[in-house]
Amino acid sequence: MKVRLTFFFLFYFSIVAVLGQSHNYDKTSDHAHDFGTENHITQRKHAIHYLNGLTLLPDAITESHEGKQLNFINTIGVSYQYQFDPKFAAMVITDLEMESYMLRSNEELYFRENVLLVVLAGSYEPTQHLEIFAGAGVEFESSQNLAVARFGIEYHFHIANDWYVSPELTMDITDLQYTYTGAFKFTRKFGKILTH
Repeated sequence: MKVRLTFFFLFYFSIVAVLGQSHNYDKTSDHAHDFGTENHITQRKHAIHYLNGLTLLPDAITESHEGKQLNFINTIGVSYQYQFDPKFAAMVITDLEMESYMLRSNEELYFRENVLLVVLAGSYEPTQHLEIFAGAGVEFESSQNLAVARFGIEYHFHIANDWYVSPELTMDITDLQYTYTGAFKFTRKFGKILTH
């Protein structure tokens, strides 16, 4: 129950952030209000992200049940982002699922443990805070590797200097399952400043 409430909180917070703040940014101003401060949101060439979240596995089989309830597992990740201009960027994403589970597909069972996901993605920022991204990669696992497609959305909140926090929602698609992740991403930007 505690895990479900946490996932609901992440989802709700993301929706509120996306709908509530994008219209508050004045493009003619050099300042944006984030977390009660007046700091200009600076776009830089490079960024490193750390992610911590929960992944929903609707079709997983665990020791407690066989796909009749929602399964959540802990996920951590590190990614690198290269910003081409203020709107477009490329990313290398790595996520690690911290638990094991079984999947049933075509009457076969697949054991998945500590899955490492590596994705190359492109992103687009339609507003100062909102970012959408998509990419493809591989789920590495000791018994079977799978091709994966990822789609995601996140909303940036400026903390201080070049530090940001972002609620993020992603969907991963493989031959065996669809998974959904709600997470918080902590970002450190560095390098050359881009002009808007």
